[in-house]
Amino acid sequence: MTPSQIIESARNNLNAINDTLWSEAELLVNLYQVQLHLARRTQCIETRYSTTSVASQSEYSKPTNAIEVWRVTYAGAKLQKISFRELDILSPNDTSTSTGTPSYYWYYDQVLGLHPTPSTTGDTIQVYSFDEPSIPTISSTLEVPTQYHDVLVCGLTYEMVAKEVGHPNTIYWQNRWLSGVAEVEAHVQKKRRSDRFSVVATEENALSTNLGII
Repeated sequence: MTPSQIIESARNNLNAINDTLWSEAELLVNLYQVQLHLARRTQCIETRYSTTSVASQSEYSKPTNAIEVWRVTYAGAKLQKISFRELDILSPNDTSTSTGTPSYYWYYDQVLGLHPTPSTTGDTIQVYSFDEPSIPTISSTLEVPTQYHDVLVCGLTYEMVAKEVGHPNTIYWQNRWLSGVAEVEAHVQKKRRSDRFSVVATEENALSTNLGII
């Protein structure tokens, strides 16, 4: 659905196709807020970004819309996320730089760091992230997957009724919106598990590196 179709559906829910209480600009802002809430809560906007390495450069800007970095690969190999404490163990001296093929990454202050620092220019760095939406226009292609657009309609309808003090259907649309968010969250989690059952990973079965369990 386009933003125009979602707005029309929400207006239809309230029998308010030509009602001037809500402007188009206002509803677009409301739709952005609904998408932002859904993306933050469910991590439903999945994106992959690619950049290339620069020799002797360890830090790279994170993708602009990324809420959370989930996975990073370097030249096709998965990197392991590490904390600053672990980075200090691997590189205790700030005056010297370890170079080579990166095995680890860290993320802080909108910056993605690689360790060791790449020694080669032109290798592919791929970032898998959960993103926030862009502010929509009336004809935008929304980043939220189309299978969840019915939930956006419920969220926008709830935002609309909230503007009318004492609207009799406020609780109804609030419940539709919140239950929709919960359904999306559950569906996203199930999709990421694929065909595997949820189990508690034991220490004996966990993959590990020299820094411990992955």
